Amino acid sequence: MKAWNAQKGGAAAILVADDKIEPLITMDTPEEENADAEYLQNITIPSALISKSLGDSIKKSLTGGEMVNMNLDWTEALPLLLLLPLFVEAAALAHRRRLQLPVS
Repeated sequence: MKAWNAQKGGAAAILVADDKIEPLITMDTPEEENADAEYLQNITIPSALISKSLGDSIKKSLTGGEMVNMNLDWTEALPLLLLLPLFVEAAALAHRRRLQLPVS
């Protein structure tokens, strides 16, 4: 529900800070009574669970008026099948360059 509400509010991504000091889990399907709710299929923004200590650090900086910049790299979280077309395209481009064919 957090990711859905963030998306409806215009967020491009969401970081959810754990409220306990514990090993992180993978955010997957919510453990709610309505885990098959229709909104789940409509979430398109990336989301990640971060440690309590990182969340506290970000909150402290923001509360103090500091600018917080973060680079989010989701490549490790993407399934290989989503990346496969990129690999195929890169291989085809490299092949065209080796054959000195026009690159579109």
